[in-house]
Amino acid sequence: MCRGYGISMALLMGSLWYLWLILKDGGWRHYFLCLLFIFLAVTANLTLIITFLLIIVLLLLHFLFNFKKTGIKTRIITIILLLFAGFLPALFSVIYLFLLKKNGALYYGTTNGFWDVTVKSLVRALTVSENMIFVYMALVFFIFVLLTYIAAFIRSKKFLFLIEKNYLFHFLLIGNIVATLMVSKILHTNYPEDRVGLYFFPLLIGSVFFSLDILQKKIRWIWIPSLLLLFFPVHFILSLNLTHNTFFRSDRIPYSFFNDVQKYHKSIQPPTVGGNYMRKLCWSFMNFENGGKEGRIQDDDYPNPDADFQIVKKADSGFFSRDYSVIDEDGVSGKYLLKRKKYLDKEILSEYKGLHTNGEINDEFFTLSEGRLDTLKHNSLYLGFNLLLTHKEKPFIAWVVVEVRGSDDKSIKYEFIAFDWLRENWNNVLFANNILVHDVPENATTFIAYIWNIHKKKYTLQSGSTSIYRLKKDY
Repeated sequence: MCRGYGISMALLMGSLWYLWLILKDGGWRHYFLCLLFIFLAVTANLTLIITFLLIIVLLLLHFLFNFKKTGIKTRIITIILLLFAGFLPALFSVIYLFLLKKNGALYYGTTNGFWDVTVKSLVRALTVSENMIFVYMALVFFIFVLLTYIAAFIRSKKFLFLIEKNYLFHFLLIGNIVATLMVSKILHTNYPEDRVGLYFFPLLIGSVFFSLDILQKKIRWIWIPSLLLLFFPVHFILSLNLTHNTFFRSDRIPYSFFNDVQKYHKSIQPPTVGGNYMRKLCWSFMNFENGGKEGRIQDDDYPNPDADFQIVKKADSGFFSRDYSVIDEDGVSGKYLLKRKKYLDKEILSEYKGLHTNGEINDEFFTLSEGRLDTLKHNSLYLGFNLLLTHKEKPFIAWVVVEVRGSDDKSIKYEFIAFDWLRENWNNVLFANNILVHDVPENATTFIAYIWNIHKKKYTLQSGSTSIYRLKKDY
């Protein structure tokens, strides 16, 4: 199986192949296949929308520059293809992207700059190294490509170099970088990070190879600097492994960690486990497989020393060394499972007993507890839930949510546990779980905990309670 990013790379290569044939020989069939492949690539990775638009621009320029050389039939077919296979799918994709942005779905990456976010993360992803020499190597390659393109611009007549097949990769690489910078500045979108911006790599390498091919006709010794490109096959061979894929090294949590935590689950409420938000999915999968009785990954303001256990990378273990001991280690990923030397004591603040729904309801929200936080600034809270639930359908798409709100009633902190991430069957099942809220912000005024019945399906809360505690910090 392959994720969308990998699928999009294969489709992008198909589109570029037919685009190269268009610039070489023309042909409306090539137009169709080029646009089909790039649209499918965009459906797999929406970040390629800029590449899609640049390809449309390039096809439009090719059509205009060769307008007098083509027959009426070919012109009509090409115009129809550009409209229905190019402009309209691109417009649909752009509208869809704006809709995703409005709903906060374009969350991957940051706005911290193209160099820091895109370039460094791509080099790190491809070389599995933090060494800056690889980053500067990529910069040297780009400068070489840029100078070659500028030279072509100086020598060109009537901008014909824009539709020259040997400069196809140059146009797409430089165009993508310029457009990405402009879109981020104007629309405040995130710069593509690691796998999301993977398409920059084939565009850069393609540009370098075509530049070398152009120059070797004029500069015989150009093969000498081209030896730098041997880095890629050599690095590939040296990095080759037949035991574990990259996921095992980056995001996997071993079952031994889960089993270790289970051994310390000796009361109704499960132990609390802290970790980076990337640990959530693996942990939730293992929890689901084992009946969903363990707690969530507490990732609020990670890293912090509130939880009973921590799942950390070796590089982060020093932060926890005073309060935690290593009880397990994964040799593949380099992750440690840490256990608190002394669990934090809890002071009961309030308890809500006798919670029930008076029979079956389908309300979207049901309040479990709420209160003010005026005297709890910079304290950490522990909210424990014991809810006996019945939902006859499978699965139960609902969350237990804890929100911390400010004076304007806007959410400052938002934590949740998804019922369907724990188990499929919720027919007369006890939900016993907890949520940590680390360091209540200075501007917080209230909190509320509630069930969010996302699809408004019928369910029954037969009985339940919510307990709110203050953690007695020892740090």
